[in-house]
Amino acid sequence: METIKIDISKGWMPDLIPFEMPIGSLIDSKNLLPYEEGLKPMPGKVTYSSNAAAGTPLYGEEFEDSSGAKYVFIGSTTKLYRLETNKSLTDISKLATTYSSSVTRWHFEKYNEWIIATNYADAPQVLQGLTAANYIDLGGSPPKAKYVVFSNGHLMFFYLNEGGTVDPRKVIWSAYENVENYTKSVTTRSDSKVLRASKGKITGAVKLGGAVAIFHERSITTAWYMGAPVAFDWNENTVKNAGAIEGTIIVIGGIAYFFDDKDIYKFDNTNIVPIGAGVRTTLVNDINLDYLYRNSTAQDLKNGLAFWSYASLASTDGTPDTILCYNTVTGVWSYIEMSHHCLFNLQRVALNMDNMDAEYPNTDDIPFSLDTNFWQTTQVVACMNTDGKINILTGPVLKGNIETAEVVMKDNAIYLTDRIRPKIQKPTTADISARIGYRYLETDDVAYSNPNTLNNEGFIDIMQAGRLLRCQLTTGLHQGIRSIDIEATRLSKY
Repeated sequence: METIKIDISKGWMPDLIPFEMPIGSLIDSKNLLPYEEGLKPMPGKVTYSSNAAAGTPLYGEEFEDSSGAKYVFIGSTTKLYRLETNKSLTDISKLATTYSSSVTRWHFEKYNEWIIATNYADAPQVLQGLTAANYIDLGGSPPKAKYVVFSNGHLMFFYLNEGGTVDPRKVIWSAYENVENYTKSVTTRSDSKVLRASKGKITGAVKLGGAVAIFHERSITTAWYMGAPVAFDWNENTVKNAGAIEGTIIVIGGIAYFFDDKDIYKFDNTNIVPIGAGVRTTLVNDINLDYLYRNSTAQDLKNGLAFWSYASLASTDGTPDTILCYNTVTGVWSYIEMSHHCLFNLQRVALNMDNMDAEYPNTDDIPFSLDTNFWQTTQVVACMNTDGKINILTGPVLKGNIETAEVVMKDNAIYLTDRIRPKIQKPTTADISARIGYRYLETDDVAYSNPNTLNNEGFIDIMQAGRLLRCQLTTGLHQGIRSIDIEATRLSKY
């Protein structure tokens, strides 16, 4: 009997041929998080807010006031909300107003203690204080705009609709330290610019290092602050022939991660590197192009994870149902199946023995050790659930699925498997099962054995013969998996 070790450390690479995958690659890695120490289960949703938002939530972002208190701001198709410290959602929309952001997302930015909101369909809004009662129209009559960034004293709007005149390549910025003045002036340095040399409409803008990175469909522009008299120095086409799909730009550690309709990239204001090998074709073919405005992002800084939420082709009404996950340190991918509205980060209040039962009625479902700082006030990934309430992704784990690359047996021989041993830390045995995928020729379809569950000794008994073998593992609650062993006996050479 031989032990065949299957490495799974390279993660999900669905674009590759199963029997020619690099060592460590996976055909499937669903509802698992690619930590550096191995794949860990994805926690599910737990209700966090006490009430629901009206309309369809499209975007959320958390900001901190001068006292250190943090508030999440949510924009839906009809309303603007704030998550209070008592976990209630307060309607802080402009009085006597129903917004019309039906096919464009909201974007938020902070200026001192003001929160600016823009959705392209309505006039830019301002909340004059993080705890102010209601938004009002931003002064200075700035045009309707899709995106907003505050940089070096200037509030910048991108992709403009100026009284019905639409210019998807135009930028306008305010006077220095006066976000309610948009009169062009050498003195105040308020001005505008059309990025005519760029390739395609503007699809997003972020602060990146000491510059503002403006993403187009097929290029990236960088704007460096110069001060008087011109404010910004524009470098159009810093990147050519690569851009961003709206809602996919996420900044982690001074690097922007994003994707377009060809690949996934990282960009540091100078260099762009494709990082989508093994997943890019699956991703770009799966996104529902009718609902790009529903895309959103979040991050897990502690573990170096980036998350992209989007509506797949399986989503007929545009509700996001897929989350792509990437480890920015190891370059490993996985994905999550979860219906929701939009992703964002929030600071969850501390939990103790008196209040933790609201999130975990059954202590056996707790996916985190009780002696970690997870239970203190900490940042978590959150989403707007399909019921309109804020959920945090810290609940009972989702059912995970791993399917390994196909192993071609030595000398093209036929082998008979005896048992499987997943190298898994502290599993709930009833939640772990496996089956063998097998075939004899490369022209054959893959067939699967009957599944069996993990026993108390850490083995799964399965007898199945084949010349090309793969393992499909279903997981539940555990603390990590790094590899899988298959014990098998050689039957014949041919």
